[in-house]
Amino acid sequence: MPQADPMLQEAIQALEAGQAAKAREILTRLLRVDADNPTYWIYLSAAVENPKERRFCLERALALDPENEAARRGLILLGAHEPEAVEPVRLAHPRPWAELEPKPEEDEATASAPLRRAGVALLAGVALLVLALMGWGGYRLWDRYRPRTFPTPALLIYATPDLTATASVRFTATPSPTLPVIPGQPTPLWMLLSATYTPTPLFVNTPHPIEAYRLGLTAFRNGQWQQAAAYFRQVAEASEAQAADAYYYLGEAYSRLGERARAEKAYRQALQQDPQLAPAYVGLARLRLAADPEADVADLLDQALEANPQYGEGYLERARFRLRHDDPQGALDDLERAAALLAGSPLVDLYRAQAYLALGDLPAAQEAAQKAHQDITLLPAYKVLGQVDVASGEYAEAREVLSTYVRYRPEDAEAYYWLAQAHQALGEPEQALTAVTQAHKLKPFWKDAMLLRVQLLIAQDDPQAAQQALDILSPWSKRDEKDKALNYWMGRALFQLGRVGEAYWRFHAAVLAAEPDTITYYQALYWRAQTLTRLNTLDAAYRDWEAIAHAPEGMIPDAWRQEAREHMTAIYTPTPGPSPIEPLSHPSPTPTP
Repeated sequence: MPQADPMLQEAIQALEAGQAAKAREILTRLLRVDADNPTYWIYLSAAVENPKERRFCLERALALDPENEAARRGLILLGAHEPEAVEPVRLAHPRPWAELEPKPEEDEATASAPLRRAGVALLAGVALLVLALMGWGGYRLWDRYRPRTFPTPALLIYATPDLTATASVRFTATPSPTLPVIPGQPTPLWMLLSATYTPTPLFVNTPHPIEAYRLGLTAFRNGQWQQAAAYFRQVAEASEAQAADAYYYLGEAYSRLGERARAEKAYRQALQQDPQLAPAYVGLARLRLAADPEADVADLLDQALEANPQYGEGYLERARFRLRHDDPQGALDDLERAAALLAGSPLVDLYRAQAYLALGDLPAAQEAAQKAHQDITLLPAYKVLGQVDVASGEYAEAREVLSTYVRYRPEDAEAYYWLAQAHQALGEPEQALTAVTQAHKLKPFWKDAMLLRVQLLIAQDDPQAAQQALDILSPWSKRDEKDKALNYWMGRALFQLGRVGEAYWRFHAAVLAAEPDTITYYQALYWRAQTLTRLNTLDAAYRDWEAIAHAPEGMIPDAWRQEAREHMTAIYTPTPGPSPIEPLSHPSPTPTP
């Protein structure tokens, strides 16, 4: 029972006091000790910040306890489960607002009413159901819906009259609004996913006599971007030369509304009044990256850190930029500074894992990814850890974390690709093909996903699958006729379809394109030898089999070397009369390139 667990009791008291961040921290510690406790997951669902996180917690609780009524009802209200005809949970004590609500005319309408409510009513309903089941009434959480994600670094600015402040940064559990979601913006290349943690806006303690400033901050924290923009515009117009912070907030609001031109104008007005306002430089950099992920924003990020060397978010943003531009060591240098200024930020470990992975330091990448993954509600950590596990050969662990990730981020092609690799290594070809097919559908022009899909189709050794592989490869082959991988797999598909002559020319092109004495060279050579043998071109076939028989150790499977010797013997064994040479056996299995 909850009463027997002092830490759980402390978390519940924090929820009653509206301290969701404190409750979340306690519950996360409890789950590290006992991750199979559905009660902890139920209460964590009341402490997290957005519907995806709540659904994750409630589904975990329901998986651990299929009879858990609170979890089931919460998922129904979130739209994750189909509603059922159930009796409403009766509260032990009527709520103060109950008398103000109109009495329903029919029970069915009463039972289904929460499903028709949006925003505030939805989240309040989840909280009430959880509290009713656990016997804890009275706390008011989720009294308003704030579209925020996970805890983020909070900036504390101690302002001087000219706004050139000494800034200190600490990591707190203060939630912040999410960054703008810009339609058509591709996934950043630095980590191939959109960041879940988001930078906290600059909170400047500059006194403003205008009530609109306070109202603007409230609207901003609640994610009401239109209202926030209206209030901060009033402040900026009224404050004249003392409105750098208002212009900055105005730029942030416009950015979240997708109004890039107006956001850029507001940021520049903020910098015109205060050239040392570092977050405004970062805001401009993010705007450019939203429009063009390959934009060079190094100057803007450098200016931000020159203006304020203690601005932790600036180092974090520059680390992201350097990861996108293949500078993992530079990113690690910035992350060292960010770690000192944003103590406890899981984003530092998340980006460190990416940097170490790019440098090929798998132990360090795994350690950093596991640290980031300690926050079990941080979805990007699942993906990074899965990628590291695939690279480290820990395929079962990769399958687990990536399966969880794609359930909540089904739009992420890269995660499906790594999941397919894990399934393939675990001997699960059907699941691997399903995953990589989804990756290829999400990113049709991603060559790696396409080739893995083709490889899995050809591995079925089925003419229909081979024809499908050929159909996938043909448009690519027309664009690059000399590509060794495309020619190799085209040859494999044609060979399976019995089109041996066409297959020969594809394998021949792959041999010419490959570097000598490499694995890819001997793979193409092996299949060229197979086609020459089928075509009864014996002298040329003998030369290829001889080269395969004398390949350096480690380049080919032992079965290929033995098969090559058998073919050489068969080709030059004296016979009573000339006769065509039939292949000795089915070609040996080809190792994965």
